[in-house]
Amino acid sequence: MRKMIVALLAVGMLMLPLAALAADNGANPLLLSELDAWSAHMMELARQEMPMNDPHDSEALTEDGYAYIYDFGTLYMDSPDIGEDTVLRAAVLLSDEEAGPRGVRLNDDAQTVLDAFYNENAQLVGSRSQAVLYLSDGMPGASYWGNVLRDGQRLEAIQYAVHVPIGETGLYSDAGFVFTIQDGGVAAIRAYGLNQFIEADRVEATLGLMRIAANETEYRAVPVSASGDTAVFGEEDLFISGLNFLSAKPEDAVTLFGQPIEDEWMNDDGAGWLRTMDFGGCELTFRCDRNKKNPRLTMLTVGAEGFEAPRGVCLGDSFSSVLNRFRFDAGAHTGVGTEVLYGAEGQPPFGVATYGEDASATLRYALAAGDGSQVVLSIAFTRMEASEIVVYRAD
Repeated sequence: MRKMIVALLAVGMLMLPLAALAADNGANPLLLSELDAWSAHMMELARQEMPMNDPHDSEALTEDGYAYIYDFGTLYMDSPDIGEDTVLRAAVLLSDEEAGPRGVRLNDDAQTVLDAFYNENAQLVGSRSQAVLYLSDGMPGASYWGNVLRDGQRLEAIQYAVHVPIGETGLYSDAGFVFTIQDGGVAAIRAYGLNQFIEADRVEATLGLMRIAANETEYRAVPVSASGDTAVFGEEDLFISGLNFLSAKPEDAVTLFGQPIEDEWMNDDGAGWLRTMDFGGCELTFRCDRNKKNPRLTMLTVGAEGFEAPRGVCLGDSFSSVLNRFRFDAGAHTGVGTEVLYGAEGQPPFGVATYGEDASATLRYALAAGDGSQVVLSIAFTRMEASEIVVYRAD
């Protein structure tokens, strides 16, 4: 923290005491000098190599400038001819031939990016769509921020922005880097707003939106581990899109998900009744007594992408991204057959993986609930993407 305070004083920043933010990671925020240095390096490359396209062609002119296409990416200039006064406005790296800021390259994992820059929000506390990493409002001086865009547990982009006053002009830089994230890895690196400036009121508006986002606290990232040393599947994981699997009643589901598309009753061989409620995003089956009372949720099936099962698992998630959210440090991953990930199968808590020869797999995690029941999470994968998610009582 001392290192960061020195850095902040050096650039005249004042960090905001936002509830969502906690201890920092010891790295420094993105500075304009880094952008300038990286931009200068890109210009050196542009002067040394011939572009693969003709910047004079009409299709080369974009809203970012004239596109110069190279094998490592695309640079956007203010002119179709490179001269001493040519200005780089934006750049996109599409291969790992060239590094982005702080040595980050394509195919690095998202955590590598997060670790490379200042971060006060390691758990990515925020909303389901974004989380603020840091926010420094130094207006009318320099201001800095970092932000993550996501769809639930799937990170989509990590952005770092710099707003520095430009002399006595009253204008500010509006520059930064955006790391596009796909399946947990860096798919593209974009530098934007190079040598481009905006009015103070636009900076203030942006900071206002970031301040609102920084105070969102209803959602956070699920811990992951490439070594499989996360916690075993437990009762705290049985809150599914806000619904407590162990205590849920039909009215709770209606409150959360609205009226069901279908609501059907079926006699359970005289022992009671089964009530199945289809909400589109999920289907719930309750076991009731002979009088259709005392409902007990026995099965929940995820029916649509975006609906979050335990630990934020969604249909379409990759096998590796799901596996890393659960414990698996007891197995030797052979890729075929059945493997015990932790515990002993049939004696909860345990985790088991079954692998097929056609890029299919199944992950099963079981726990012994406090009410005496055994609850199982089963995730089936087709072409190594989650295609079926079911939570059920095994008793």
